[in-house]
Amino acid sequence: MFLLKLTTIIHVFLMNLIVTYIIALNAHAGEYRLMI
Repeated sequence: MFLLKLTTIIHVFLMNLIVTYIIALNAHAGEYRLMI
């Protein structure tokens, strides 16, 4: 049961990390477009 909970926490953490990374990339691309 503990192992299942641990994998769920890791999965959620990775998802949040990926979403944050995508948002950061989009924001950076937006700034780059504004510069041009």
